[in-house]
Amino acid sequence: MSESVATAPEGEIAEEVVQPIAAEEQPRSPEEIAAALDPEEPAEAAAETTPEAAPEPEEEVEFDLGGTKLKVPKSAIPEDVAGKLHDWSKAAQRGHTQRSQEVADLRRAAEAELGEAQKLRRVSGEVQEAFGRGLAVKNEITALERAVADGNLWQTNPDEARRASDTLTRKRMELQQIAEQVAAGETALEHADRQRADASASQQREQTERMATEGREIVRKAIPTFDATAEAELVAYVTKDYGLSEEQAKSWPLNPVTAIMAHKAMMWDRAQQQAQPLKPPPAAPAAPIKGLQTKAAGVPTDPEHMTMDQYVAWRKSQRH
Repeated sequence: MSESVATAPEGEIAEEVVQPIAAEEQPRSPEEIAAALDPEEPAEAAAETTPEAAPEPEEEVEFDLGGTKLKVPKSAIPEDVAGKLHDWSKAAQRGHTQRSQEVADLRRAAEAELGEAQKLRRVSGEVQEAFGRGLAVKNEITALERAVADGNLWQTNPDEARRASDTLTRKRMELQQIAEQVAAGETALEHADRQRADASASQQREQTERMATEGREIVRKAIPTFDATAEAELVAYVTKDYGLSEEQAKSWPLNPVTAIMAHKAMMWDRAQQQAQPLKPPPAAPAAPIKGLQTKAAGVPTDPEHMTMDQYVAWRKSQRH
């Protein structure tokens, strides 16, 4: 606050003049001061400007359904169901991988077989062409041999005879080369035939082994106690009771359904043999049958009162 004092003339008392306070320097009211010092208002303003926290994402479980990924909230599926789905998806993935491998093997085998077939066709065509060329060269050799063997040609035209002889030599060499080419082609064809037969036998063995493996798995799932001892017992059972050869009996993995049925029949027969037959209780002695007892009626002595039988008996007794 500033004050200014006016100067009075000499001999007079100077009066103090108080200048008014500027508007900007006037003190604030208590309410304004309290509002300026209140810490809650900035906090509320800060709360209004602070963004809300995002909710935490829910945990998910992922299933692989044959290559297709499926994500679901963990709380949406019970743990036991989720475990079964995981097991099923793993089994499906293994089956898908196995089938893909089999398809790839088949494709490679088909491509290899196609390549071999094309090679064989080419070799076969070359062999046939060489064989036909060899027949033509052989006919030329036959004609040249007749010309060279003709003595008149040597006398009348020795130069022509020498040219024919030289041509005959070249043709014989050409025929030898053709024969070697044909022989090599035939050898290649025979080798390819053997390779094809071996490949076919190998594929058959692989298929048989795969079927046997699958058959054993089917039987073991149906009969958990089926081990080497049970297998030997089954082979002996079908050999003895059904007349199969040992080789046929040992091929049971190729027909697992029949093997399961034969095992059930074997176990049934074994149970029947081990069961004790029920003995019927001993029969009680039969009581003797009492004869019918009748009172002997008196025979009338008067023939007029006798029956015919009585009368006949009476007459007989009278004769004696």
